[in-house]
Amino acid sequence: MTNQAFFQLPADLPLSLVVQALPADERLFFPSEQGPVLAASKALTRTGWPLVKGRRLARAANHQYRLYAPDLAFGQLAQLLAELPWSELRWRQGDVFELAFETEPDKGLYLERAQALGAELMAGPFPSLEEPGLLIMDMDSTAIEGECIDEIAELAGCGAAVAEVTARAMRGELDFAQSLVERVARLEGTPAEVLEKVAENIRHTPGIRGLVARLQQAGWQTALVSGGFTFFAHRVQEQLALDWAEANVLEVIDGKLTGRVLGQIVDGQYKLEMLKRLRDQAGFKRDQVLALGDGANDLKMLAEAGLGIAYHGKPKVRLAAKGAIVRHDMHAVLALLESVHD
Repeated sequence: MTNQAFFQLPADLPLSLVVQALPADERLFFPSEQGPVLAASKALTRTGWPLVKGRRLARAANHQYRLYAPDLAFGQLAQLLAELPWSELRWRQGDVFELAFETEPDKGLYLERAQALGAELMAGPFPSLEEPGLLIMDMDSTAIEGECIDEIAELAGCGAAVAEVTARAMRGELDFAQSLVERVARLEGTPAEVLEKVAENIRHTPGIRGLVARLQQAGWQTALVSGGFTFFAHRVQEQLALDWAEANVLEVIDGKLTGRVLGQIVDGQYKLEMLKRLRDQAGFKRDQVLALGDGANDLKMLAEAGLGIAYHGKPKVRLAAKGAIVRHDMHAVLALLESVHD
């Protein structure tokens, strides 16, 4: 029996549209022997959407998650939840639902389904936008699209070799600091004006401006900590009006890159220490820290935050981080955090 047969509803209707057509106190699904079923609803009866009776599976709601599902069709709900120990699904607002589990669901399984169905699932507790906090995020492939060092290398004529090392470092296959030294060394002799060409083509991650602005409106501090370079990090800081930005410094002599990095390299440990420093000096609770990153060098930072989200992260990072955005952009992060509107 299909979901459509259970509810007598078109399977391709957006799930959020279906539940918002119901009275507020009836926007609730439970597991049953047949699959997900809506709580008894007079509205369904009135509109000719009869429910098939089935024995409800009673499960405790021990683990609270949020689901962002703008692309999830009504008929895909059973596919999303099959074999997961869920206990209830309740509409929160917009395209966001509260999803409770009796026991922790298999993360690898639900991340695969998130990829296939375009439904982001993330464990709580979530930071509150009713009090101040700290957003700290990576730059390349997180706050902006792409990797600046790869784009410099492309213009310098060594793009493929550098991009391969970058990808391996982000997957955690290489020591980040060592790989950075190796990649920057390949850039020796590159004219410094190449940096400006790359900077002119910086593309912000969709939704990042709105996320930063909303958090700042809520009294949050915002910071960028990058394994990339200050030339770009300070540009992004200015564009997004961020409070803090730290990154690596490329040495330039006589208008050319020397192939060296000046000072301490911003690696995973440096990112962790920056998070702690900013959090502690402002007196924020750990629960009020949101960290965003995509690479293995972000893992320590993501683990220390109250909510660390792997944004389009490498497989290792997705599995290790508390949260993961696998299909959508930064609009999903804001939707999951946003307070419920009356």
